[in-house]
Amino acid sequence: MRTDELAPVIPVVLSNRSGTDPGPTASERGPGQFLPLLSGLSRFQETVCRGQVETGEQPVVVCDLEDRSLVERQLRRLGVTPAALVWEYAVHSTASAVAAAALAIGRDRSDALLLVLPCGGPQRESFLVSRRVVLAELSMPLPALTEAVVGAVVRRPWGTYRSVDVGPQHQVKRLVVEPGHRLSLQRHQRRSEHWVVVQGTAAIVCGEESRVLHENESAFIPVGCAHRLENPGSRPLHLVEVQVGDYLGEDDIERLADDYGRT
Repeated sequence: MRTDELAPVIPVVLSNRSGTDPGPTASERGPGQFLPLLSGLSRFQETVCRGQVETGEQPVVVCDLEDRSLVERQLRRLGVTPAALVWEYAVHSTASAVAAAALAIGRDRSDALLLVLPCGGPQRESFLVSRRVVLAELSMPLPALTEAVVGAVVRRPWGTYRSVDVGPQHQVKRLVVEPGHRLSLQRHQRRSEHWVVVQGTAAIVCGEESRVLHENESAFIPVGCAHRLENPGSRPLHLVEVQVGDYLGEDDIERLADDYGRT
């Protein structure tokens, strides 16, 4: 795909949407998009492949939480590792899904364009939108877009996170870190964070300090402080993160070291 800018173009595959309606109709939901067509691929898989061919990039996939296993299985069959998986507890509008996808893209793609590809509609219903424009809309008091932030589950290499509350200058997330995994060593310029361990054990780095947190213990991460979260245990780590600052976007992440090559 050619654009007037040198910005990367990220395919965003929207499951269960036609692209023109505010949200999916009853006939657009369900397993139909995952059934094989004459090509041997499902409509969902064909949409993923189309996005990769047109952009050369790994997709961000937004889907129903109920379809999680189908989506992951069909991506594996294609040999595709998505840039991010966003699971919605309740399917809202196409605009809210695009907002959730924009939030799931990291700082290194802050200038990206999003090629939005609804699975349920014809090719002409795809469209291109700037990630910066979408995030600018999120800074406005628009309830429909706020719904995209609250409740959507975002898959990362280390586990998942889900926003459970968003308001002026604060956001609350629920993180699940898989055993033996850790987040990048990172810092933020415009927000501080409070971590509370709900279940499991957390090994944390905060500046020059390293320590272990157990259930019902907490840590404060100041603005600009290099920090890292790790699960050294044998069961998933559940942690509540409260972010406070004048900007809470995912692009306010400066990765200093990363196990998954994202620096």
